[in-house]
Amino acid sequence: APALDNLIRATFDVVAITATDNRIRIANMLRQSLTHVSDAGPASYPAERGILLSGVEKAVADGALQADVDADAVTQAIWTLGPGTLLLAEATGDDVFARLAQVWTVILRGIVVPEARDHASEFVAAMVAQHSQPRAHP
Repeated sequence: APALDNLIRATFDVVAITATDNRIRIANMLRQSLTHVSDAGPASYPAERGILLSGVEKAVADGALQADVDADAVTQAIWTLGPGTLLLAEATGDDVFARLAQVWTVILRGIVVPEARDHASEFVAAMVAQHSQPRAHP
């Protein structure tokens, strides 16, 4: 299920980049702070959400996600998954990738067709293994 794999991979990659690249971290903080003084900060969010919604719709069309899922609700859940998990993991000292995997496990049970669940779970485990390796900070 390439579209579902891409959704899962995207959350791990975004968290990894945000957690390890100080330039990305600072740019993200600036974008968030701009919401208080300008429309420039929040202007990028609808585009990001649209890209993610397209990925969810592809996963439904591929047959990996249940046909009756609310694509908009799934998009919202996945969209908040990365930033929310990163925020809480940093605050508590938890392994962000292990926590991300836990949340994905719960989400997958509700949205993935039964015959794709094993693959999706294995893919999440592979993402944890890949991203839990030590990284250099740029």
